[in-house]
Amino acid sequence: MASGAYSRGVGIPNRQPRTTNSAERGRLPFHVGRWRIDPASREASDGVAVRRLSPRALRVLIALAYAHGHVVTRGELLDFVWPDVHVGDESLTQAVAELRRAFGDRRDIGRMIETVAKSGYRLRAPVLTDVSAGDAPDAWAEVTPSAAPSPLPLDAYLAVLEARWLARHDGYLAASAIDVLLSNAVSAAPGAASVQIDYAVLTALAALHHETYRHRLPAADAAARRAVASRPDLAASHRARGFVAGAAGQVELARSAFEQAFTLDPQDGDTHYYAAQTFFGLGHVRATAVLAERAASLMPDDYRPAFFVARAAWNLGERSRAEAAARSALRRLEVEREATPRSRRLLSARGALRAMLGARDEVATAAAAQRPLGARYFYDVITLAHSGELDLALDALEAMIDGGWRYGGWLRADPVNELLSHEERYRRLTHQLLAA
Repeated sequence: MASGAYSRGVGIPNRQPRTTNSAERGRLPFHVGRWRIDPASREASDGVAVRRLSPRALRVLIALAYAHGHVVTRGELLDFVWPDVHVGDESLTQAVAELRRAFGDRRDIGRMIETVAKSGYRLRAPVLTDVSAGDAPDAWAEVTPSAAPSPLPLDAYLAVLEARWLARHDGYLAASAIDVLLSNAVSAAPGAASVQIDYAVLTALAALHHETYRHRLPAADAAARRAVASRPDLAASHRARGFVAGAAGQVELARSAFEQAFTLDPQDGDTHYYAAQTFFGLGHVRATAVLAERAASLMPDDYRPAFFVARAAWNLGERSRAEAAARSALRRLEVEREATPRSRRLLSARGALRAMLGARDEVATAAAAQRPLGARYFYDVITLAHSGELDLALDALEAMIDGGWRYGGWLRADPVNELLSHEERYRRLTHQLLAA
């Protein structure tokens, strides 16, 4: 077996790194999709999770990264990873399998490492640092290792997790508690991009929904900017920037930020989901449907993207598509409700989906009709409107607006707008909402 050299011009260096005691430690970090690869520590990090790679898996990844999307044959990889050592194909297969496990690569959503039949492998995710063939010698040269990133303090991590849970199950009604948790997390870990990302997104969500938090949009924008400055290689950083920009009505900035996020990680479900929510609020309904369908395929256990597909498709007049998405969302939601049966938000979403599908859920309809305690979520307005209870739907909407709800962009894009638009009280309420 040949040692070291490559003959097919795939962009992999044609020599081994310098043989020094610190050669393995001295290779430059690079980025693959949302993952930052640090050869010095053999760690891959996406800003939240950290995966430690074996030496053989790391060398396979480096070889694929240098190929810049070209196919690297199995023979070339064997030569590069195991020079002067005879190993079978099984060793390479195991190294690729390790990488796929580390990156959460799944066959059903498109793999980051693609198997090319009867040939080898290629990397589908973009490589973000310059590891082109012309710069290969510099990339392999010994350098002084950079300092390892500071670990995320446990208190900050726990606060972020709790804030995410509250946002998922209580929504904007828990905005005050979420704000306290995230402020504590930022204080504990001011330099952590992952904390800045959550702060930006969840603060912008609160600002979208409730007038009390509109003044926090600049703080959300500042957090998103810090995340991009700290970790420009993460799709999540640009996702946060795009979402905050959308909440502020900055359409072009939102578009460019999400474009960058998609480029960095086209397989990230959260990016597609938040882009769908952003463009729905901005009135781009068809884009919402496409993005939400992609998010639903990437997030098979999450009801929210399928719910967006249902609302967007209904708005577009594509009723069969909307009902299929609503059924999918309902199946996913029922699974989640088994774990959190008392979630008021999930109950409201369930009522909305059942009403879309023509099922008169008396319990959900009655709960949604209770003012002011019942009318907490826009799901309640959807439930009542699709159930034909237009006066009750208007009561629920009025209670929400009186309570500070301000997501006017959603109201304009949602099919509820068509169902209620002929009502004089609805026109008065929407005028009140937009004026505020």
